[in-house]
Amino acid sequence: YSGTFTFDTANTIAADATAVDVVNGSGEYQLTDNALATALTDITNASHGGVYTLIGSGGTNPATIAASAAVFNLKDGVDWQGLAGSRITFKAYKNGASSYIFNELSRS
Repeated sequence: YSGTFTFDTANTIAADATAVDVVNGSGEYQLTDNALATALTDITNASHGGVYTLIGSGGTNPATIAASAAVFNLKDGVDWQGLAGSRITFKAYKNGASSYIFNELSRS
């Protein structure tokens, strides 16, 4: 088994980050309330087939993912907002020597 165990806590992502570093592997990554409006544009240190869940922080400036972001393939082309407790899960696919695309599996 790989990924986050149910009794594990999510990895925390720094406020105002525009990329989510998934160096700890498949699992959950908790976003932090941002000081400014922040759009996520990438996931770094991914692995092919990795499954990554981002958990929204809410707050005044929740992180967002635009359907137009080059590396994210969002279902029905609908933007995502990291509202408190919201989740979005991606599966990583390697589509170049060192590049990935992240396909949305689910959101809530």
